Amino acid sequence: TLMENRLSLSKHLLKDTGSLYCHLDHNSNYLVRFLFDSIFGHDNFQNEIVWKRLTYKQTQTKGYGVLHDTILYYTKTDNYLWTD
Repeated sequence: TLMENRLSLSKHLLKDTGSLYCHLDHNSNYLVRFLFDSIFGHDNFQNEIVWKRLTYKQTQTKGYGVLHDTILYYTKTDNYLWTD
C-alpha cells in the first residue's frame, strides 16, 4: 500500500514529459512492476535495466547467488523527454 501511494503521487507530480526509475531487488521486482503497470500503464514501460553487482557474499550453501538488481524505467506518457 505504501509503494502504491508513492507511485500514484509520483505520477501526479511528474510532467507529461517525465520519467521514473525504480531500483529493486529480486524479491520485489515482479510486485512493483505490477503496480507500475496498473498506475502508469503497461504501454509506458520503457525498459528493465539490470544492475550487475561486483561482488556477492555467499549466504547460502546450495543454489545460485543473486548477482544483480533491477531498475524499472517507466514514463508518464509516450511524449517523454530523452536526452543522451
